[in-house]
Amino acid sequence: MLTIRTTIGRENVVIGELEERIRAHAYKIKAILHPEKLRGYVIVEGVEDDIKAAVNGLR
Repeated sequence: MLTIRTTIGRENVVIGELEERIRAHAYKIKAILHPEKLRGYVIVEGVEDDIKAAVNGLR
């Protein structure tokens, strides 16, 4: 499980981009979370190397 820092207010955009990458590359990611009170962060659960590959280059 890794926490990804993002721009406040863009969490849902980042989640959408991650979902597209997961589908396109079949990364082993089980869950993407964005707790409302944790603004500016997205929590991703899965294989660490796959998470890092999926988030590489995200803004």
